Amino acid sequence: MITKMKKIKYIFFLSIITSCSVQKDFLFKASSIEKVEFFQEYSGEKFTMNNKEKKMFLKGINNAIKTDSTAYLQTYKIFMHHKNGKIDTLLTNGRVYRNKNGFITKENLIEKYVLEHDTSISEKIQGILKTFRRLRMFLKEEKYEEVIGCFSKEIQWYLKEIRKNKPRFKQWCLAWTMKEEVYNKYVKEIKKKGGSNNFVYEDNEWKIDEK
Repeated sequence: MITKMKKIKYIFFLSIITSCSVQKDFLFKASSIEKVEFFQEYSGEKFTMNNKEKKMFLKGINNAIKTDSTAYLQTYKIFMHHKNGKIDTLLTNGRVYRNKNGFITKENLIEKYVLEHDTSISEKIQGILKTFRRLRMFLKEEKYEEVIGCFSKEIQWYLKEIRKNKPRFKQWCLAWTMKEEVYNKYVKEIKKKGGSNNFVYEDNEWKIDEK
């Protein structure tokens, strides 16, 4: 009986050690990270986080939970530059991250700490791009109420009407679900032309004003 209890305690202790070692593979201390770089392969965009963004980003990463999902992991690369010269590379879509293991965060950290902080463009363009990126994310996640919320009030009325017709609404969603190359081309156009007349400012945020 004593031997059996010892075995149980040993297995329990081993499981704790194993669990901790797995978690440590994905823990990053801000004090040991020299810089965090973001890279989008398709557009060639590169961005280095400032110290405050780095700390918040790492906090979000360290609070991630395990997942087996590998969806859209090639969208972005994150390079963690350690002060000792080591570089960790993470593949991510903003929420799902993979290094040795797969992890998922509560919110899209790329959108929160990278894409919304491009100081080379105006606040208006940043706001428009934020709405455009949210639309893309909501379409992927099939959150259709949020999708409709990305559009102006006038267009929302139209979308609520066509949503009653499932085949028609599905066709509309497919038309707005862009491939990576098309999406990046559209983003470049927004940066270049400022969104032209296809966006309006309503309820303290930019909305898409086209069907």
